[in-house]
Amino acid sequence: MIDDLAKLGYIGLCNFNGSFTRAFSNEDDFSLAYFGREHSIHPKKHTALGITPVRTTPIGRELARIAGGNANEEYRKSIVSDFRKAGWNVGEQ
Repeated sequence: MIDDLAKLGYIGLCNFNGSFTRAFSNEDDFSLAYFGREHSIHPKKHTALGITPVRTTPIGRELARIAGGNANEEYRKSIVSDFRKAGWNVGEQ
């Protein structure tokens, strides 16, 4: 996956700064969005999460719009399921 991100970054479609691990306490929470659908994420206990922040560039967003990218519901559900299996509470909106 990192190789794919590097290729997209090389041609100017996204920016990412590698991976890092962040510790979360059971008092922390954050939100993630997938094709505009918000998800609130809250750990049930103190835990760590490997993160690779990726942001599309303006040209990447424009190409995605032109190409007609669509959400993949099976992929979204698998990510939500993975978080839940790892002991996180996930609120879907």
